[in-house]
Amino acid sequence: MPAKIRIGVTGSGFMGRTHVDAARRLESTEIVAVSGGSRAPQLAADYGIDCEPDTPSLVARPDIDAIVITVLHEGLPRASSVLEPDTSVFRMNGTEPGNYEVRVVCLREELRGPASSCILEAEAFQEAFTRGNCNSDGAFDLTDAIFTLNTLFFAGVGEFLCEEACDSNDDGELNITDAIFTLSALFLGTALPPEPYPSCGYDPKPAGAGSSLACEQGFCPVQ
Repeated sequence: MPAKIRIGVTGSGFMGRTHVDAARRLESTEIVAVSGGSRAPQLAADYGIDCEPDTPSLVARPDIDAIVITVLHEGLPRASSVLEPDTSVFRMNGTEPGNYEVRVVCLREELRGPASSCILEAEAFQEAFTRGNCNSDGAFDLTDAIFTLNTLFFAGVGEFLCEEACDSNDDGELNITDAIFTLSALFLGTALPPEPYPSCGYDPKPAGAGSSLACEQGFCPVQ
């Protein structure tokens, strides 16, 4: 039987976890270590693998045959694009917290102007979610209230991947009143969940405003 390909993963967000899980499931690969992002230590602990402090340390390991790059920063290029002359916004999706160098070079036919650059420090980003969709199935229905109650009162039944989504009444707490709010909205015609609802989006309140709830993994189907 051929030797397994030993894999290292950079990035610890949703895509990082997805690649680690996929490498674990394949018979031809072995996941060895992960690096990058504030969630890397927890990701490594969840899968029983090593956590490297940065991407160069991961690349330097002699026991890794291939690197899966799910986010590029820490001195490596994250994205590049040719922009039209009237472009005012350039967006990078899937960005991890960290320091980024943004470099702009003006090109005209074969002429290349001097490069201008700046360093940006990106803090932790919000996960997009739909309030009330507690079980991450893409719908707001009875099963969300059941999931909330089961997770609150029966150990080992499940876990809240996005506490903010389960905070149906948006009071900054996660408790039985969220299940009651959901049931009332569904069957008594009372108020529906506050934003972001019914579409997937971000909490309009500033991060951490009156709440300690987190969202490690929101559910937003690809449009």
